[in-house]
Amino acid sequence: MKITNAYVESYRWEKPRVVTSGRGRGTQKYLYNNLSLVYIETDEGITGVGAGLRTPNFETFKELLIGEDPLCIEKIWQKLYATRDGKKYIGTLSAIDIALWDLKAKVAGMPLYKLLGGVRTRLECYVAGGYYAPDKTILDLQHEMEMYLSWNAKAVKMKVGGMSPQEDAKRVHAVREVIGPDVKLLVDANCAWKLNEATEFAKRVEEDMLFWFEEPLDALDFEGFKKLSGNTWIPLAAGESLQGLFEESQLIGTGAVSFIQPDAGLCGGVSQVMKIGNVAEANHIWIAPHGLQQVHVHLNCAMNNAAITEFYSPTFDKLAYDAYQYPVLINEDGTVSPPENPGASFDINREVLAPYRIS
Repeated sequence: MKITNAYVESYRWEKPRVVTSGRGRGTQKYLYNNLSLVYIETDEGITGVGAGLRTPNFETFKELLIGEDPLCIEKIWQKLYATRDGKKYIGTLSAIDIALWDLKAKVAGMPLYKLLGGVRTRLECYVAGGYYAPDKTILDLQHEMEMYLSWNAKAVKMKVGGMSPQEDAKRVHAVREVIGPDVKLLVDANCAWKLNEATEFAKRVEEDMLFWFEEPLDALDFEGFKKLSGNTWIPLAAGESLQGLFEESQLIGTGAVSFIQPDAGLCGGVSQVMKIGNVAEANHIWIAPHGLQQVHVHLNCAMNNAAITEFYSPTFDKLAYDAYQYPVLINEDGTVSPPENPGASFDINREVLAPYRIS
């Protein structure tokens, strides 16, 4: 089998409502969804599909793909990464790698999670929400979390870092009050705080029994993570903003985080996430990949040390569900399962996305 062609389709659409995260004290606004789909065609008529936010420098990588055997994924990954722009455009490399794994699973005639090992067929998810929004009150936040519980969700996540540690602690207290003691509560600061602020916040919310405190500090502040972990019992989670096995392994090596969170769309694709998962397991910590639930549900169900899956609900952006032929949906027991069709679940409904194509 040989690769005969590769191309990108890009889509963009407005989010139904403007929300912000804690990054930059709430100034990180999310206005649009961006989706870049990488297609890799072969001489046997099988096409792999991968996804990312953006795919710059794709044409340079394309020239290196043509003629390669798409099943030799590690060989291709190393070839592309070794180029001058391999690390600089690792997001593009990530989407290519996902497409190659999608293609390989289609050749095998099985869903990606089963090709990778098939540890389980479902895993508990947390509903990612609790964003800041204009005029959003604490009561609104409580009602949002109650909605997630009505879906039988057993875990929810909210944003912090957009306010002072004192104000955000009040929001956390309010959420814990409404969800009760048995639902897992996760918080995500999106790297917004300095060490003293993150430490103060942690002290204020220890009574709320958090499942984890995500990205409290700058992604590369490994020394800060070590100090923070020594000042709170709350488990720390991080890694979504890091690139590749080397950076993720550095964070794991600090011993500061209980959960490592690589993103297949940012850190080098399926190939790198699976390696990071092995390093994490060897160091007795959990892995919980960030975002990209279409592919991460497969990876989580293929890794022995996967802790929980991130889930963005259709209420957050319904088009992101209608766009896929096999969208990931929450089960009645608060878990999610990988689709059973062959591949990594990135095949789209073209008629749905056609009005939003930009290239």
